Amino acid sequence: MRAGSLSTLTSAVALVFAATGVGAAPLVYQGQLIDGGRAANGSYDLQLTPHRSATGADALAAAITFEDVPVRNGQFRVEADFGAGLDAVAEPWLQVAVRDARESGAFSVIATRQKAGLAPLIGQCWSTTGDSGVVDGTNFLGTTDAQALELRVQGQKVARFDTGAIQIGNPALPAVNVGIGTTTPAQKLDVTGNLRVSGAFMPNGIAGTTGQVLTSNGGATAPVWQNASSAFAGGKFSVRYDNTTAQTAGTQTDNLFSTALDAPTSQSALVSFFQQDYNTNSDVSIDIANHRFTINRAGLYHLEGLLRFFVTSSQTQSAGLQANVGLRINGSTTNVFLMNQGFVENAGLVSVNNTYAANIPFETTRFFGAGTTVEIEAKIFNLDTNPGLVAIGVSRGAFFAGHFVSD
Repeated sequence: MRAGSLSTLTSAVALVFAATGVGAAPLVYQGQLIDGGRAANGSYDLQLTPHRSATGADALAAAITFEDVPVRNGQFRVEADFGAGLDAVAEPWLQVAVRDARESGAFSVIATRQKAGLAPLIGQCWSTTGDSGVVDGTNFLGTTDAQALELRVQGQKVARFDTGAIQIGNPALPAVNVGIGTTTPAQKLDVTGNLRVSGAFMPNGIAGTTGQVLTSNGGATAPVWQNASSAFAGGKFSVRYDNTTAQTAGTQTDNLFSTALDAPTSQSALVSFFQQDYNTNSDVSIDIANHRFTINRAGLYHLEGLLRFFVTSSQTQSAGLQANVGLRINGSTTNVFLMNQGFVENAGLVSVNNTYAANIPFETTRFFGAGTTVEIEAKIFNLDTNPGLVAIGVSRGAFFAGHFVSD
């Protein structure tokens, strides 16, 4: 600052005695220095003189000079001990004079004296090292006029408090994240701990209606409210079973029902698909030729259906003849999820051969990952040793159906 510009220097200050008794401790002088219309930066010499009145030549004590006072963004703070000279006046007026610390000429006197209050006037000038004696409901940080309160960091506004709104952050600055319970917030609002809300969630200003659910649209896009039936609606599919019977050489190699003389007493086969009734979307892919379906969308699925088992033999089977239905997952013979089981009973048909049958319904709801393959396994067990089988298997026409429930 050049000496010739000192006349443009002004000051807006807050003054308070930090002592609990008059004259017992220094007067804390903290304020803002404006040079040429801008917040001052640099080192300045300050000269303080206490007066009895705002204009009179009635000094209460000799002036105190402070050299090389650092001023940053206009802010400064000094402590002046005028001794017992201030005892006679409850609220002295302070005359301030300033000059550039690099100069040795005369001081420029600030035109208006500032009125100081004596301790304990906590709240007129808060210490950067903390204050004591604060009275709840009386002392506060803020404004008493119609202006909002701003907080700044490095000279930039980071918060604004008004009676109608509180603004955190500054659109002109890089992304500002607010953390509650964390010192390293990664999002605009990052909360560590429980979040209690007594009002409505309103993405894009919409609160939704009773019974609706909030569904995600992915990152960087606001979620939306949807009716539950729409939000969780998924693909529906249904197929019909083909005959799955004892096989001979050259037939389907994965249907293992056998009528051989030494046929095992427990037999299983993967059920063949005959036709697809419907498949409403791409949640599931149905492979009729290889009688399996593939899950394309991970989630919870409801599956249900019916299998018609039959056994025909030249001799009577035991009363313990049974069958079950399972899901073979990803082609593994050891990863089979049992859905239902029942007895295969004598059908009561008048015939040379003994005929046994069972309609076994099944139903399950379970989670499948994307890419999972599922096949239907039919099993007949507790056959007699050397049962004299004429026919064994699952009849065409029964159904298998399913639908997506939720992610």
